[in-house]
Amino acid sequence: MIAAGLCVVAAGCRQSRVRDAEQAKAGRDRRASDLAARLDAYRAELKQTAMPPLLERLAADSKNGLEPFNSSVYAEVVSRGQPAGADLARALDSPDANLLALLALRAADLAKYRTIDTATRLRLLLAPLGDGRSALNIYGLPHGRWASVGESVIEEGPRVEPSLRHFLRDKRPVVHWGSETADEVRRYRYRICDYAWAMLVSARGKKPEVPLDPVARDQLINQILGAQK
Repeated sequence: MIAAGLCVVAAGCRQSRVRDAEQAKAGRDRRASDLAARLDAYRAELKQTAMPPLLERLAADSKNGLEPFNSSVYAEVVSRGQPAGADLARALDSPDANLLALLALRAADLAKYRTIDTATRLRLLLAPLGDGRSALNIYGLPHGRWASVGESVIEEGPRVEPSLRHFLRDKRPVVHWGSETADEVRRYRYRICDYAWAMLVSARGKKPEVPLDPVARDQLINQILGAQK
């Protein structure tokens, strides 16, 4: 009798756990569905938005540190293609100039992007590297694949060297989010100077061989610093 009773209790516990798991999954599914619906509605609203207020939202996203792949406003601006280029260029020639507007112009109208003053491009492209607080996912990984901002910096070629050399002594640790890439950043113990060095080498047309040990990277950085004396 006792054994039978224990079996009934165990079966009831299993059923309760299954029921709780099913309810939790249903709750997660509802929340995901609601979020997707709100996102779809927001994107539909953006499609009906004129460029001036859209660029104001883009500037707000940029100020809040959103990356291109996380900004629905950025995606909408880029989707408008070359016709958006003139508005973006005007925004970049104003106090509201921001990184997302620059990247959107590069994606929508590369020819017009290249007419933007080099100093403006470099100031915006390197601002996250300099503030020491922004996540550097937008640059990519020095030993892996460069992301959009990293590629934009590198394609500046020799023009970017003076600006990057400014960061070669900056030993502040890099901020990075995301489980896989953050693990890689921790494994390499990346610092801002490492990103500057790797982009500088890449801007010279070479693929950087990135040592795992920061001390070994310091030796490579010092070779560049020493060559400047």
